[in-house]
Amino acid sequence: MHSDRLYFAYGSNMSSARLRSRLPQALKIGTAELIGYELIFNKVGQDGSAKANARRTGNERDVIWGVIYELPEDGLAKLDEIEGDGYQRRTLAVYKKHQRLEVQSFIASRTDDNLLPFAWYVQHVLSGAMENNLPQRQIDFIAAVKAVADPDMLRAEKEMQLHRRLPQP
Repeated sequence: MHSDRLYFAYGSNMSSARLRSRLPQALKIGTAELIGYELIFNKVGQDGSAKANARRTGNERDVIWGVIYELPEDGLAKLDEIEGDGYQRRTLAVYKKHQRLEVQSFIASRTDDNLLPFAWYVQHVLSGAMENNLPQRQIDFIAAVKAVADPDMLRAEKEMQLHRRLPQP
C-alpha cells in the first residue's frame, strides 16, 4: 500500500457504487476513524447544495468513521478534478483497528451552515455508511440529516440509478 495513494472517504464516496462510477480501479481497504473531527453537511457544492465536510473540533470524543481506498496512480488527480473548488486535499491521520495511517482526504474550504444537501446526496452517504457497517450512531446521524429535493430531476434520477444497479465484484 502506498500511503500517498490512500484516500479516506467520509461523504458520498463511501458508497462503492458512487466511487466506482468515478474511479473504477479504486480498491477498498476497510473502515477507519478520523478522531477530533465531526461530520457536518455545510460544504458549498458546485450545484448549490450542501455536501459532507469533516470539521475539525480537536475533541478526541468527536469521531468520523469512513472508508479507506487505495487509488490508482492517477486517482488523486482525478478526485481533485471531480471534487473541484470548495475542497482542499489534506493529509490526515486515521486509525484502522488502532493502526495509524496517513491518508489523503478532502476538507471544505467554502462552507455555508444554511445550505441543505440534496436527498440523493444524503442517500449516497447513507448507503456508504450502511454498506461498510459503520457504527449505528453515525448511520442514525446521517439518516436524520434534513435534505431537499434536487430541482434538476434528471440529475437526481441519474444519481439514484447508482443504487439500483447490481453490486459489482
